[in-house]
Amino acid sequence: MFKNYNELNARHPPDVLAFDCRLSKILWNLPLPPKLKFFFWRVVRGFLPLQSVLLQKTLVTSPTCPVCSDAPETFNHCFFHCRVAQPLWTLAGLADVRSKLEGLPMDDAWNNLLLSLRLSKLQVAEVVFLCWRIWKGRCWAVHGGIQYLPPALLRQFRLEVDEWRAASLGPSTHSGGSPSPVTGIPRSPSPTTTGVIASRVLDVRSAASQAWLVRFDGATKRARGCSVGFVGFDSLGGLTFAFGKFYPDIQDPFLAELLAFRDAMDWCLTRGFLSVKFVGDSQLVVRHVFTDERQHAMGGALLEDVHRMVQGFEFCSCSYAKRIFNRAAHFVAKQALSSEVRLLVDFRTALSSVL
Repeated sequence: MFKNYNELNARHPPDVLAFDCRLSKILWNLPLPPKLKFFFWRVVRGFLPLQSVLLQKTLVTSPTCPVCSDAPETFNHCFFHCRVAQPLWTLAGLADVRSKLEGLPMDDAWNNLLLSLRLSKLQVAEVVFLCWRIWKGRCWAVHGGIQYLPPALLRQFRLEVDEWRAASLGPSTHSGGSPSPVTGIPRSPSPTTTGVIASRVLDVRSAASQAWLVRFDGATKRARGCSVGFVGFDSLGGLTFAFGKFYPDIQDPFLAELLAFRDAMDWCLTRGFLSVKFVGDSQLVVRHVFTDERQHAMGGALLEDVHRMVQGFEFCSCSYAKRIFNRAAHFVAKQALSSEVRLLVDFRTALSSVL
């Protein structure tokens, strides 16, 4: 505590105090749920437990981002440059706001957002919702081992914004799938009652606990080709399906793993499995589905298929597991490689004998 007013002014000049008060007044008067106001206050004050912050407090030994491992996890990296966050700004139609905020120190960025850009409260609210979704995706990846694709995070962002708009501003006048005047995001028709609104909002934790678990793997053999295998388990852990397929003339291990992921997604979508946790033993695949990087032309086309299909799921995550935990999918892929059958074959009977 400061002993007197002079000491307070010496530490914080009057113009800075007035500026901070004006910023706080705008922040706490935003038409947002209390949890988002508190989150935004923590962001503005630098109270989020980023790796760079924890390093200063000697609570961790490295500032490296735990999601991408590409750079130190600073404020700018977490919300603007990380491979989970960067595509979300473009997908949400907020790339121009991101360009004006990135690269600035944390205080200047949010001062710029609230005071200098002269955005409406609705526009500021959507930026806060997007930052909240980026932060939640980061926490799920770090603490829960669930890595979400940007389109899946975008879907959750849209649902949250739609619910907030309907609850705080009334039914949207931009219904019927027309774009929002703020972000250009196509909006689904607005519900008429709070009960219908609540039924549309995705409860992520509930969906994760009830989601199907699908393990996938690819296998290659020189001068022959590659094969894919994917195995599905229900929410109780029971084996439900196991399919494999052979692809001739493809000998790239990365392509084999990516083909397995794409075929598993396609199979689930066509059969109505819309809440799925995908697990593979290729870190490269998990890395690439979060970025716009392209290994080569065919890999780029497969990644575009993956990014397109993930939007059809109500819940979708992709995470890495060691080979020892992915033995079922690996077994199916090896069986498909030896049989060289170019159609999806059910290997559930063979797999049951080794489980």
